[in-house]
Formats: sequence, C-alpha cells, structure tokens
Amino acid sequence: MRQLGAALGLAFVLTIALPGPAAADSILQTWQVGEEPFGLAVDPTDGRIFVANSWSPSTGPVGPGSISVINPSSGQRSVIVTSGPADFVALDPVHRRLYSSNADHSLQVFDLDTRSLIARLPVGGLGLAVDPLTQRVYVVDLNSAGSFLTVVDGSTNTIVQTKYAPSPERWWGLALDAGRHRLYVTNINAYAYSVPPIEPSLVVLDDRDLSLVADKPFPVITRFAIAIDDARDRIYLGGYDPAGQFANSRFYALEGSSLAVLASTSIPGFPSGIAHVPTAHRIYVTNPGNGPGIGGGYRVLDDQTYEVIQTASTAPYDPFIPVLHPDGNIYMGAAWRTGPDVLMRVHVGNSAPVISSAVFSPATPTSSDVLRFVVSADDGDLPDLSFMRGPVTYGYEWRRNGVLLANATGATLDLSQPATGDRGDTITAHVTVTDAEGLTATATASVLIPNAAPAVTVRFDNAEPRTNDILTAVVAAPDADGDPVTLVYEWYRNGTRIAGASATTLALATYGDKGDVIAVNVTASDDHGGVRQATASATIVDSPPLATVSLSTTSPGTNELLLATATSTDADGDSPIFYTWQLLVNGVVVAGTGGASYAWFDLSLPNFGNRGDALVVRVQPSAYGQYVYGPTAEISAVVVNSAPSVAVSLSDTTPRAGDVLVASASGEDADGDALTYTYTWRVNGVVKRSITTTSTTDSLDTAGRANPHGGTVTVELVGSDPFTTSAPASATAFFRGNK
Repeated sequence: MRQLGAALGLAFVLTIALPGPAAADSILQTWQVGEEPFGLAVDPTDGRIFVANSWSPSTGPVGPGSISVINPSSGQRSVIVTSGPADFVALDPVHRRLYSSNADHSLQVFDLDTRSLIARLPVGGLGLAVDPLTQRVYVVDLNSAGSFLTVVDGSTNTIVQTKYAPSPERWWGLALDAGRHRLYVTNINAYAYSVPPIEPSLVVLDDRDLSLVADKPFPVITRFAIAIDDARDRIYLGGYDPAGQFANSRFYALEGSSLAVLASTSIPGFPSGIAHVPTAHRIYVTNPGNGPGIGGGYRVLDDQTYEVIQTASTAPYDPFIPVLHPDGNIYMGAAWRTGPDVLMRVHVGNSAPVISSAVFSPATPTSSDVLRFVVSADDGDLPDLSFMRGPVTYGYEWRRNGVLLANATGATLDLSQPATGDRGDTITAHVTVTDAEGLTATATASVLIPNAAPAVTVRFDNAEPRTNDILTAVVAAPDADGDPVTLVYEWYRNGTRIAGASATTLALATYGDKGDVIAVNVTASDDHGGVRQATASATIVDSPPLATVSLSTTSPGTNELLLATATSTDADGDSPIFYTWQLLVNGVVVAGTGGASYAWFDLSLPNFGNRGDALVVRVQPSAYGQYVYGPTAEISAVVVNSAPSVAVSLSDTTPRAGDVLVASASGEDADGDALTYTYTWRVNGVVKRSITTTSTTDSLDTAGRANPHGGTVTVELVGSDPFTTSAPASATAFFRGNK
C-alpha cells in the first residue's frame, strides 16, 4: 500500500513465498482502476463497486484523489473526484449516501445516485463504518495530537462526538456490530522490545456513547484485517508479529460476547483484509506482496475448523481489502508494482444447487389430470442474490412404469393424453437442476395413479322452480378412467327424504309448495369402487297468478260501451287478485285502471276508437300483498262501422183526401258519415211512392187516394251510410174523409 505506507510511516517486508493457486478459486476478471485501490464498498441494489484509490502520484500524497466506480455486470467504469487520496469508502444504501475517508484528513459525503458532493468534514483518513439504521458514521483519524474516533450524524452531516485514544494507543482499523452496539477498533501501538512489552489490542466501544467496553491485548498487530460474522456472533482478526516476523502472522476467531479466542491459525505474511462467505463456509484473508518481483495472494480458511484449505497466488498483483459481492464472488483491489492497478474478481469455489422440495401436484393424480412436478431449488452459493450469477435451470424426464416418455420434457405431464398414464400406472419424474457454473443436483419422485371416482356435478334445469313445475336434475358424471357410471337419485323436501322419489325429475305439484326447499343428492359409482356425491337445492318461489280476458264483443261500434272481464287462477292459492287494465288503440295506451276483475271502456270518448281502429285490452293479475305479478293477458277487437239511426214525422196526422203530406227525416251516424234517405209511402198498405234522396223531406199528394170510409197513409224511412243502413222508422196519418 504505497500511499498509506508513505503517509503514515509504515514499512514492511514479507519474507515468505506463497504456493501456487488451488483449483477451486481463480481470478475471473479484472478492471483497471486508480493507484493503490485499497478500500472497497458495494451497492447491494445494483452491484456497483466503489474503489478507494489511495495514491495520487501526480499531485503528491495529500493532493486530490479519486474513487473508481465499476459496474461488474456491464463493465462500465467512472470516477468520483475526492479532495485527497481516498483510503476507505463506505455507503448507506438506505439513505443513498457514499462516504470517503481521505488521506487529507477529511470525510466527504456524496449522493450515491447522482455522485454529487453533499458535505466535507475535517476528520478522516483511516477506518470507516456506517450504520444505516441510526444514520451514524464512524471514522478514525490520526494527527499530531494522537488517534481519535469521530461520530458524524449522517442526517445533518455534523460531528456529534469525538473520543481520543489513550496514550500510547494508535487506533487504526474499524468494524461495526450494530446488533450488539459495538465498535471494534484495532490498536496497532506495540513495542515488542520494551520492558514490559507493549502489546497491540482490540478496543471495543459502545457505538451509542463511545464508552469503553473492553481493551483486549493481542499478540499480533491488526491493521484492517477485521470482519464481523453476525449470524454466528464471531469476530475475525488477522495480524502480524510486532517484532516484524511475518512468518508468525496469525488468524484469530473470537466469540462475540466474551471476546474469548475460539481458534488461532498460522497465516504467514501481512494480513491486509478479511472477507467472510457464509454460504460457502469460507474466510478469505488477503496478503500483499513480499517485495519486488514477488506477487501477493490470499488464503482461504474453513469457517467451521478455521484451517487453511487453500493458498492462492495473485501474482503479479498485491491484493488489499476483500469484499463479498452479491454475485457470490470476492472482489479486491490489487496493486501491480510495474503496471496498472486493478479491481480483481475472484471466483468463489462453486457449490451445487440445493433442492429444497420436489413434490407432485396434485398429490394423488387421476388419468385425466395435468400432473405437475413442483421443484424448489436455489443456487447453493448465494440463493437470494442471483442478479449477477443467473438463476438455476431445470431439466425434466418423465417415465411411465419405468419407460421414458420421450416427448415429456417439461415440468408438467398431461395424463389425459394417450399413452401417458392410466389407472394403475406408476409415473416417475426426474429433475436435474443446474447452476450457472454447470454443477447439478437431482431429485426423483414417483406416484401411483389410483382409480378415479366419477367427477359428478348436478344442477337443476330451473334455478327458481314454481309450485306446479316439473323439476329436472341435470347431471354430469364423467369418469377419467372411462368406466361405466351408475347414478342414484335421492330427493328431499325441507330436509326430509321424499319416499319413492328416485327419478331424474320431481313433480312439484305433488311434492312442493311455495317456500319449500327441494334438494337432490346424486351418488355416482363406477365399477371399481369409486364413489362421489353431489347435491343441488332450490327454493320454490311464489307462482304468479294467471289470467284470461274476454270482451262483451270483439266487433264494437264507434260509440259502444265495451265490457272486459278477467278470470284468473293461482297455483299457490293466493287471493284476492288485483287486476291492472289497459286499453290500447292502434298500439297506443289510451286508458288504464286497476282493481276489479272487469273494466268498462267507453268508445265514444275521444281517441278511444273509431271505425277501423285496432283495439287491445290487456290485464295483468297480481296477488294482494305478494308483489308477484303474473303475465299479461290480452284480447283484440276491431271497431266496426256503426249503423245510422233515423226518425221521421208527418206534417199532418189527420189529413183529408187531397192534402199534400210532408215527411220530415232526421238521422245520426256515429262515424260522421253522410246519409241518404229512402222514403216509402203507402196508402192503405199499398206503396204509392218510393224515393231515395239526400233531402230530409219528401211529400205525397193524397188527391184521389182517400178511402171513402177513411184509411191510412204511412211513410217508412231508411237511412243509409256508405257501409250499412239503419233500422226503418215510420210515421202514420189517418184520413178524415173526403172534402
């Protein structure tokens, strides 16, 4: 670490050689970044990596610096400029803030999405940690006054507390256990040859008030190789011998609550950082190079036994602090003494997928079902974070009685298709789950197809039956195995079985009244013991009254008084019946009334009907208080021509022979037709004159027509319109004898 070593007076030389790389892990990819890429931070929302470039040779060790931003999924690279070389970065993914602890003793706050500078505080340069829950930022600094830890309120970007290290301690690295409210600070101050020796230590502070919880001495100097295992309550540390014997460097696992040492493992070299991969049960400890021409590497420890299971070289690169990425791989900044520095992606040894369940749905299939093999599987490395690794894939095989079904390669098998599965067959499904690296896991399950009982359903042909209906049970009873099906019917009235009712129909006139609940239970049986039942029920609704209507005549005249009479029946026996009447003339309602079983319609009223008009009389019955209306009954009539009516009178009823008698006619026609008159004159019964005229008068000269003994003169009048004639009218006169 060139910049940190120069700025803080560090010097070290490693004297061990690392073995060659193991097969399980390998460097997958590198991206060029700034010089001395030391601290890293990962945005879990999109996988971007922020790399603190801790050296800026063009402007000196405390000049402007930078943070490289790498998107591993797209390869996109960009840069954030900092006020001084960036030693450490940390981020708050909740409040979208990026923090940079810089070598110019500053802490810069950036917007994580826009990358714009929000604030700059005059502390920083060493260890850095953020608690998104409390939005508190913890940063370690070292100046001429000594070491100190500062607490920053991330919501206001103000310093809220500072705690100085007691002399001669020099605080360096920092890790946060928010669940325990503990800050772990590495104290690198050590004098191996003093009497007594001054040991380095692990300082534990309460993150709420920075009160001292513990100051545990350690035989090795830990700078930044510290990590917290929240799930198992462990603290992992890596450090080197204060006497400079890097062959004596060790890894420690501490119990979180008591700080008791659980394990200690030899890791020769200079431990620069630690990352834990819990799903792979691996702990990665990085080690920079040993000197010019000799590359660095890393060790992998088992997190159960804490034994070294792999020693890998990263030559020609010297790796710094590693981080676990959501894609399941380890990323670390690495320096190349004679070439460009990089961000390195190290492949974590892959684990096969894990199949958590593999079951059939339905669990007991029939030969007509679509059988699904429901498999739940995850990538065994990082099951919940697959946006970089890619999801697992599934391959299926199906067998019928041990014989492979060549065309069945999906998660489902349609047993209704020929030659896929019938009663008594054993169906076997086999799944192969493959992860992105090609490792697989398999699962197999079998199920016996039992006899399928008939799938019976029943409904009524009428959901609202009435008292006198014939109710029919409509049944569907398919059998998936194609077996013959026997149906048995049981009928119930208000929950009581109706004796003798076993057909598909029930006559409600015999077995039901208004308000009764009628039910049918159908039992369907196949010839292999399969039995299923289904039930349908309905409530008998009120039957509306039914009416018929008659007229006093279906050929009324224009001014006739028309009588309509209704008769009705009600299946439920409801009474009395209310009648609603209407008269329609040529389709237009002209009158309405209600109440009685009869109604009068006076056709002489205006618009009530003239000759040739079509009349319809309608009546709708309803039972009083039931609010159930029966269908409308109607009868038709046509208004016919009305015959005229006439009257006649004579000018003298006791004439003498020789007088001239004048007959005067009057006439009426309901249709308004013009009338003609036929006058017929008789003297003593003998017709003497007959004439048809439009005149309302006619005369007869009686000269010479009288009977010596008297006699009679009669005039008969008949009126005619264009369609018919009136009834005859007459008038009679009696002679008084000759003049």
